[in-house]
Amino acid sequence: MAPYGKNLIKNPNATDRLDHWDVRGIWEVESPPAGVSDLSNIVEISGNTCFVTSNEWSEKSQLLDLDAIGFKQHKLDKKSVSVYVCDWFSSRTDSGSKYKVSVELLNSEQSVIQKMEFQTEMSEENGGKWQKFEHTFRNIKDGLRYILFTHGGQDTKSWAGWYGSKMAGATLRDRKSVV
Repeated sequence: MAPYGKNLIKNPNATDRLDHWDVRGIWEVESPPAGVSDLSNIVEISGNTCFVTSNEWSEKSQLLDLDAIGFKQHKLDKKSVSVYVCDWFSSRTDSGSKYKVSVELLNSEQSVIQKMEFQTEMSEENGGKWQKFEHTFRNIKDGLRYILFTHGGQDTKSWAGWYGSKMAGATLRDRKSVV
């Protein structure tokens, strides 16, 4: 079955705990998320479960092999290919947090073709609300074969426990196919 039009990230909402993610640092899964608004109000996210970081910098990533997933090389080599990226993140109302997302488009040698990074620090005064990060890579050069998606964070008070950034709904899609 062709992957066009589907989210390429496996386990984007922590439904399967940390399965499918390369994890660095300390992570937990919360259901429902503590100290933030309910996820079930966000249409793009199924369920009310999220990933949460703690008091040390923690990241998790997925390296997507587009050929193994089922994308055809000749279609990837068209200049009209675009990739849509989305991630939802939040901070608790009683502790600020840092959040970062990075996406690298890689060629067959896993060298970077294009890269984007976004990071922010959220205060507890502005916490509790889910924020959406979106980016679309456009006019990707020939040779796209892999995508590396990485996101992470930590709390700003160095508290023990699960007071860091919360993440859910990670999405990577081929934009032309409304992926």
